[in-house]
Amino acid sequence: MHEEFRCLGLNFSFKGVAILEKLVNDEIKVFCLSEEEISEVLAAWKTRNYVPVAKVETTINSKPQRIQGETEKQYKYRHVKNIVQILKNLKNTPCT
Repeated sequence: MHEEFRCLGLNFSFKGVAILEKLVNDEIKVFCLSEEEISEVLAAWKTRNYVPVAKVETTINSKPQRIQGETEKQYKYRHVKNIVQILKNLKNTPCT
């Protein structure tokens, strides 16, 4: 999974990358994470490489749509679930 993370431009010095790896490998579940760990994952996800505005539509968008009445905490947990699903789908995909 390190290769896929590297291709995405994730910064391995962030604690959230290690948490992401455990989530992708099903060693832990999103609902078991603390709010601090969720924040670490989201911070790590933000370290990805930036792309020019012209290519934004072809990039990976992990942000879920807001649900009425949803708290910020619930939204962040759903966001991390989306990130994990994206990474699981990228597993063993060659980098381009």
